Amino acid sequence: MLPALEDLHQDHQTIAREGIRAFKQVSVLGYELPWNNLHFRNNCFIILQRSHLQKKAAALACYRSQSQRGYCEEAFVQNLAGLRGAQIGAGFAELFSLVRLVVD
Repeated sequence: MLPALEDLHQDHQTIAREGIRAFKQVSVLGYELPWNNLHFRNNCFIILQRSHLQKKAAALACYRSQSQRGYCEEAFVQNLAGLRGAQIGAGFAELFSLVRLVVD
């Protein structure tokens, strides 16, 4: 997983481009950061359970430097997952941009 190619943050763009270059033989997903994307390819949904959301919120809480940001709040994580789930008829989902799919 890498930042999405559509991410506007210059550091994220560099990581995405270099990641695609470095990992040529594997599947690559770009993760969604809604505050950094003007557009995003909605082409890969992963269905989540409530327990996944709790673990994600707990993991985000470990990033103390980001704790004041709204996207680290558990409600934001749950609401975004609920929106993405509604798009595919599931309770919760996470959205990724499929950059490369390698099938063996």
